[in-house]
Amino acid sequence: MIYEKKKTSKISFPLGGIGSGCIGLSGDGQLVEWEIFNRPSKATRNGYSHFAIKARRADGSVTRVLQGDTNENLMGTHTRILHMGYGYGPRTLSMAGFPHFKDLTFEGTFPIAKLTFKDEHFPATVRLTAFNPFIPHDDLNSSLPAAFFEWEIENTESEDIEYAIALSARNPADCSLNSSVEREGVQGLFMKHGGRGEDEIGYCDLCLLAEGGEVVVEDYWYRGEWQDGVTMFWKNFSEMDRLPKRSYSPEDKKGFDHGAVASYVTVPAGQKKRIRFVLAWNVPNQYNYWAQCKDENGNHPTWKNYYATKFATSQDTAAYAMKNFGELYDKTQLFSDVLQSSTLPPYVVDAISANLSVLKSPVPFRLQDGSMWGWEAAAEDEGSCDGSCQHVWNYAYSLPFL
Repeated sequence: MIYEKKKTSKISFPLGGIGSGCIGLSGDGQLVEWEIFNRPSKATRNGYSHFAIKARRADGSVTRVLQGDTNENLMGTHTRILHMGYGYGPRTLSMAGFPHFKDLTFEGTFPIAKLTFKDEHFPATVRLTAFNPFIPHDDLNSSLPAAFFEWEIENTESEDIEYAIALSARNPADCSLNSSVEREGVQGLFMKHGGRGEDEIGYCDLCLLAEGGEVVVEDYWYRGEWQDGVTMFWKNFSEMDRLPKRSYSPEDKKGFDHGAVASYVTVPAGQKKRIRFVLAWNVPNQYNYWAQCKDENGNHPTWKNYYATKFATSQDTAAYAMKNFGELYDKTQLFSDVLQSSTLPPYVVDAISANLSVLKSPVPFRLQDGSMWGWEAAAEDEGSCDGSCQHVWNYAYSLPFL
């Protein structure tokens, strides 16, 4: 199913594992609804998290956010969105004020999303393939807490051009410790919670890895006030040959820091090259937030997410995901091809895909023994109708058969 222009406005394609939560890929290419914190989180953003691209040639550089026109309802209102409606315009977190691509198409054939970006003033056609493994009879690889991105850059000019793609993300922890890492020859950024222990409620860490060019890691965006961080990042990425390797002292802790991983690659005239990114997360500690059950000491009883029993940190998940990227994609594509080639009517296949996508949302979750539980649906920031009732999204069929 291919979507363009206004038809992309309601898309939030879930990128995440079964029971691991997800990050939504919007119809205009934004990374929205970071529902990785063991509960729904609709209509939210994680800071200025986004992808951007730069083309550098002899006569100068051209930089774009890897997004299309914003899909936000500029006059709408929402109880959870600050400064949305009443003439405030788009949220700054949407990156709507930065140069973007004029033309975008979104091919949403779950479990794989494919986006194409074009602009008459940008010297390339850029294509994104985004997914999380969905492999029948392989529940472990289908439960990875990670989003997989493969970018293809097609140089449409008659000269060789150096391109750079940067993934920026915010550490959602209220106290941030960011550091460059290298796992099995792949470089990236590890963003750890600096204020809580790994067994405490609210602990989280993220890992961003990149492969396919010269990788440069900016541990921290510039720390400033208001929009200083995002504007300095844009200035650095647009005007400098390479992102600066900015760091801060571990003792100088601050909440909600951003960092970036960029990959630089030269593409010959008329040719294509690819860059892969993995964004993994680790929010291991679940608790019964909906009933507020506490023990005799006033503490919430907790349990580990299933994925946290298999991978100690997001670094481990990201390294595993990058190492097995090709195989996991091929098996996911095989399932998609088999489903789409079915003799069932197209609207039935579409309905099946839509219901299966719920498995990759915050509606279901897995206990540390691997057992599966789920809500009937997801409200804005909590599950709806507790108890694994066997209706609404048909996991009574999808789980045992897949």
